Amino acid sequence: MMTIVTGIMINLGPILARRVEVAHFEPEPTMIRVDVAGISKRAADTEIHIGWKSVSRVTLTEFGIGFVTQEGGWFIPMSAFGSENDLKAEYDRIVSFMVSLQAGPETEHSVPRTLH
Repeated sequence: MMTIVTGIMINLGPILARRVEVAHFEPEPTMIRVDVAGISKRAADTEIHIGWKSVSRVTLTEFGIGFVTQEGGWFIPMSAFGSENDLKAEYDRIVSFMVSLQAGPETEHSVPRTLH
């Protein structure tokens, strides 16, 4: 037992003792546009557009609307909407785009959760 504890402490010692400088992070404004063609994300120096076939899941939570895409996850926060009703209306619009334009049963959308 002592050997195991000693081995763990030897391995964790440098990790626990190390002080890491965290670089200052400044969030960058990002604009996400949703339309019948798909989703576009634009930041200061980048613009990405993906079609609905690249979106495998859309989810509504109390924090906003999330997308799972082939390129990774995208998120539109609650703060991007004027109200909870605006958020729900946008989610319904997005789901209708996906259902009407995306070929294939592999796409999922979750049932909206109760928002607080």
